[in-house]
Amino acid sequence: MNRKETIESAFLDLDVTDDLMFSYVMSDEDICFKMIQCLLPELKIDRIKIRSYANATVQKSYGRPFGRRGVRFDVFLDDGNTIFDVEMQAETQPFLLKRARLYQASMDSNQLGRGEPFGNLRQSYLIFICKFDPFGKGCFKYSFNYSCSESPDVKYDDGTNQVFFNTTGQNGDIGDKLKVLLEYMNDAGHYPEEKKSELVKEIDRAVSDAKKDEEFRRGYMILEEKIRSVGYKNRVEGRVEGRAEGRVEGRAEGRAEGRAEGRAEGRQEERMRMAKGLQGLNVPIEKISALTGLSEDVIKKL
Repeated sequence: MNRKETIESAFLDLDVTDDLMFSYVMSDEDICFKMIQCLLPELKIDRIKIRSYANATVQKSYGRPFGRRGVRFDVFLDDGNTIFDVEMQAETQPFLLKRARLYQASMDSNQLGRGEPFGNLRQSYLIFICKFDPFGKGCFKYSFNYSCSESPDVKYDDGTNQVFFNTTGQNGDIGDKLKVLLEYMNDAGHYPEEKKSELVKEIDRAVSDAKKDEEFRRGYMILEEKIRSVGYKNRVEGRVEGRAEGRVEGRAEGRAEGRAEGRAEGRQEERMRMAKGLQGLNVPIEKISALTGLSEDVIKKL
C-alpha cells in the first residue's frame, strides 16, 4: 500500500475523536448544544452559538474545518450567559494542566474590550474530553474550581470552571446519557449500534457526512501528506547526519565542532522554515512542535 492509499484508508477510518473530524462535527450548532447539555446537565442552557475570537492571544491553531465556512477549530460556545471551550484530547499530554491554564487565560482575555470593567467577565467552562485518565483515579469526570486551602468552606468564586472527562472511566454517577457518550468516544468505531443514544447517532451521521464531503476529504489528504512527508524527511536526515557524524570521528576537534555547529544552525533554520509552512496549512501547534522539535513559544513568534 503506497502513502496515498495509506492516508485514504486512514481517512475512511476516522471517527469523532480525530482533531479534524471533531472540529467538523462540532461546527454543527445543534450537536454542540446537545453535547453541552449532555456533558453539563446541571446547567440550564436554552441555546448555543459558536463564537470565534479573531484577536485571540493564544491560538489553538486547529485552522478551519474543511467544508465549513467561518468556523475555526479554536471556537468557543456561547449561550448568552456562559462561554464554553470544548477540547478533544485523544493522546496523553505531559503538560495538559499547563495547557488548560493557557486556554483559560485566552478565554478570559478575549471576553473584554479595552477599558471594559472586569465585572463583565462571564462564567466560563473549559472542557477536555480525554481518551485516557488524566488523573489516574478512574473517575468519569473531574471538576475543578477554587477554594481556600486554610478554610475550605471559603469559595473563590471567580466564575471559571475546568472539567476533564475520562472516556475510560469506571467511577462516578454521571447518568446514562453521558456514560453512553463517553463509552462511544472511547471506541467509536466499534460501539454497539443498539446502545447508541440519539446524540451518538447524530454524531455518527455528521461523521458520515464529513467523509462524503469532497472538500473535507481533499483538505485532510493534503494535511496528512504534508505531515507524513515532514516526518519521513526528518527520519532520513537523522540517518544521514548519524552516518556523517560517524565518519568525522577522529578528525580534528576544532573542525568537528565547527561542522557540528554548522549542522545545528542549518537544522534549526530548516525546522523554522518547516514550522512556518505547517502554520500556513493550519496544522495544530502541538503537532508542529512534535514534528519540528521547536517549542510552542518559538512557533508562535514565527
